[in-house]
Amino acid sequence: MKPNSQRNIPSGLGRWTGALLLALALAAVSIMTTAELLPAVLAGMGAVLLLLGMTTAGHDARRIKAGIQYRNESTLFTLSRDNEFITLEPGKTWIQLDHYKWVVRGLIEAPQNFHIHPDGTVEIYAEKIKAGDPEGPAKLEQQINKRYASTAASKPATVAASSHPAAAPTSSGKPQFVVKLDHWGHMVIGWGQGLDREETGLRGLSTLIANGLIRKPGTFHVDPMQRGIEIDGVNYDCSEAGAKRLEEALNTRYVIARRSDKGVAIEIKENHAASTGFDIHFTIHRAGVPLEIKGHLSQEHLDTLQDPAKCDLLHPGIHLLLSPPNLLFRRRRPDMGEEKIPELPDVNILHCNAAQLQQALNHPMIRRSAGGAGAAAVRQVGSDSDRIVELRVVRNTADKALLWLECITALGEIKGPKAFTHHNVTDLKQSGLFLPHKEVHLSLDHRRLSVLNRQTHKDESITIDTQSPDEDLRKAGRMLTEALKSVEPRPERGNEPIEATTPPPADTPATGEKPPAASPPGQTVSNEQPSQGSTSSAAATPSSAATLQPELDPTIIALFNETDAVRINREIFRRLVEWLGITPQEVHLSLPFVFENRRFEVLGFEQQEITDLAQLRGVEFYGFYLSHVSEKKIMLVYACNGMHLEWGPDKCVLQPTVKSEAEEYKGSVLLGLVQDQKDEFVFVVKPEFKKWIAPREMPFTEENLQFLTVADIAVAPGEYKLIWPERPKPPQ
Repeated sequence: MKPNSQRNIPSGLGRWTGALLLALALAAVSIMTTAELLPAVLAGMGAVLLLLGMTTAGHDARRIKAGIQYRNESTLFTLSRDNEFITLEPGKTWIQLDHYKWVVRGLIEAPQNFHIHPDGTVEIYAEKIKAGDPEGPAKLEQQINKRYASTAASKPATVAASSHPAAAPTSSGKPQFVVKLDHWGHMVIGWGQGLDREETGLRGLSTLIANGLIRKPGTFHVDPMQRGIEIDGVNYDCSEAGAKRLEEALNTRYVIARRSDKGVAIEIKENHAASTGFDIHFTIHRAGVPLEIKGHLSQEHLDTLQDPAKCDLLHPGIHLLLSPPNLLFRRRRPDMGEEKIPELPDVNILHCNAAQLQQALNHPMIRRSAGGAGAAAVRQVGSDSDRIVELRVVRNTADKALLWLECITALGEIKGPKAFTHHNVTDLKQSGLFLPHKEVHLSLDHRRLSVLNRQTHKDESITIDTQSPDEDLRKAGRMLTEALKSVEPRPERGNEPIEATTPPPADTPATGEKPPAASPPGQTVSNEQPSQGSTSSAAATPSSAATLQPELDPTIIALFNETDAVRINREIFRRLVEWLGITPQEVHLSLPFVFENRRFEVLGFEQQEITDLAQLRGVEFYGFYLSHVSEKKIMLVYACNGMHLEWGPDKCVLQPTVKSEAEEYKGSVLLGLVQDQKDEFVFVVKPEFKKWIAPREMPFTEENLQFLTVADIAVAPGEYKLIWPERPKPPQ
């Protein structure tokens, strides 16, 4: 029968406590009977205490101890370390239980698959430990310290690797990378020490490159099922040997030598969640104690950086002013005025990456004792690939009070989305983004946009707000795009009209003229009107353009003829099972107050057993699944790292991350599924969806996804492997 009072029983200590008490009792009896036995008794007590001390020391070597606590009529596990005590209460996650921040302090690693059942059973690392099991505390103690022990055991190997002549030495300050396998057998790249330690999967390699942690390789490709990675033609598979080879390559061939504490006292990293697109990290000293400053690149952090009472990293008199889209570098004069620094131009944060901005802030004209890191790279930022070629006025679901402005580069990347306001448009105009003969103006109430052409004296204007139709927003975007310098005609092809890679939609012309006919994918059309002196060349344009039209494979066009969305979803899932050779899992899951026992067909690439709907919607699931809402409504869902794409017969739902809001596109748009030569998944969609997804595509392309139309596939059918629809088999 269990006692009513709470009781904590640490495993492995009861028997030694009993032995100690027995030894003390024997000693007392011996002393009372005869004094001659006193030396023998003392020797026996010393042996017992020595054995107890050795056992306790061996037990304390484990950072966390496990025990049992009786509460009312239930039995619960406990974890303790010194005076820190945690009761594993049912229904709570590890984050809710970790009051003492054991994971953050590096005492243990975050337990995987951690779950506490109502009966007190603890599930950890795919093992269920029942509270009534006599060996339960020992099992739990082994599991909770399992990851810590493996990390500690791997330290000698890491030290030995870093001492290799080819590896980067620790004293150099270069980032030391550790590559290991997680519990799913996938490679994880870790770097940093203590609280600054970070980890990422193979898909995070592009982030390491963007943040300047490693050199950009010539080519790299991550296997879609995370079975390995290929860098510069060398394949590193997910095995102990492959992880060791990748770790050696990252610490030798791709490590960046300039990342020393002296060279990058001011560190910049890219962060798309920040308003400026960057994070800043530097260290200040207060009362002789170093204090790290980490956060978004903002004027508040820049003020701390240039305050001589708080920070001594910058030269006296340096003034850093964040004036989007520019970061201004100024030097204060004795008369309290300011002047530009000739050696260091202002930086347009829309046209630079983290490494270039970091070089500018560590320039010897800015930073004290800077190791020669200059801003030469920032002067060359305005390359053709980084130039803004299109401006779009869009809605933002996170801020419905204002419209937003997106800047699209020649590579199709979205640079620095910002609110569509009078001040932001003025900043773009002052940065020299628009043609000098075009006057772009947005009213103070952020509603009326006007573009005046001083050469032709033509004034075009439009009034828009958050309630305006999409057609008006597209027209406003075209007005801004036509005023950009990046689409200014270049004398590269004689008298031929300049070509633009992103023609405006045919159904929404910017002016009253009749729109041109839609061109096939890959063909470009002119955005500029021909001059009077180029009548002959303009007349010859249709015939010359016709000769440049790409030839579409009629066989491919004929394959994508299915219109039933439910059949498309079923057939794609069926073909994926055959294509990948993975057996699907059929489960029936429920969501309280929403649905009960709904059928799901799950095709998990990591062979994870699905028992709860939260697993499908979490960040751990990677693969496809079918959700059978009804016979006429079956949705195909693709999930990866918390990103979800839901293809349904009446709508498409996109969610880039678990925390981001989902966006919907009405209608059925999915036509098929293919893979490119790099084995990346390509969703074949309708042209209207392709236009809609274009400004929202970047989070998905970072996860090795593409959205193409049937015409895109038909232009180069040999570049793609059709999953569904299938290619017709040749006759026997």
